[in-house]
Amino acid sequence: MQRWSGKPAVLDEEESIVISRVDDFRFFGVVAASRSLTEAGRTLGISVSGVSRRLSALENDLGFDLVVRDPRSLTLTPEGRRLADGARKLAVDAEALELSSEPVDLSTATFDLMMSVGTLKDSALVYKRLVSNRRVICASPAYLHRHGAPREPRDLHDHRCLLLDQHDVNFNRWEFVVDGEVEAVTVDGDLRCNDGDVVVRWCLEGKGIMLRSLWHVQEHLASGRLVRVLPDLPTVDADVYLLRPRSEHVSARVRTLAEHLIAEVPKRVVSE
Repeated sequence: MQRWSGKPAVLDEEESIVISRVDDFRFFGVVAASRSLTEAGRTLGISVSGVSRRLSALENDLGFDLVVRDPRSLTLTPEGRRLADGARKLAVDAEALELSSEPVDLSTATFDLMMSVGTLKDSALVYKRLVSNRRVICASPAYLHRHGAPREPRDLHDHRCLLLDQHDVNFNRWEFVVDGEVEAVTVDGDLRCNDGDVVVRWCLEGKGIMLRSLWHVQEHLASGRLVRVLPDLPTVDADVYLLRPRSEHVSARVRTLAEHLIAEVPKRVVSE
């Protein structure tokens, strides 16, 4: 792969907000078009609690209520109606810019930039590692008190593992590096979800053991609400990369966004 080069630059504030909010606006567009949170959850493919929690997080971040919650219906506030109108336009604009959180088939897709987590395999792309990242296995002290801690990877078969399903990929294959070789363990459990924050909440509640990126759980590890499991056994690297197709001509807006991400992402991700 051809490595990246270039000096960091920063997008203006308005552009940064639009880029970081695209998925939130798509999400709220679905909520606004639904008759209830239950209907929104079915459309989005996530639980009602996941919809409610993400909606609350968006409201807290914006500083105002977007909906009037009722067990049987969903009514938009005046601010919610204005945001819904704007969200539809921004979602259309995002499609025109190819902005998406969905996985991309590198063999057929056309794209400008992509952020990827994990091992790189496609040598036809130009890449830049934004930050080192590793996944860690963790559980709550309460869970470990009740069930004990696994001492080696195969012990995970005897534990309740919390499974994260995303983009049609079942995250029940947990990989470790043992004596320089990758060793995979297929785990199972009664709880699985496609929302990573829900899986973290389950873990905090003592419902099982999970595998998550360090940056996602660092705060909980520091506070003692979660503890590392098999801490001396490294997992396979899951570094965060920025990718683009190999080309001699890169547009100014793509180059500016890339330089912004190269400069800013390492500041916001905690890694060992």
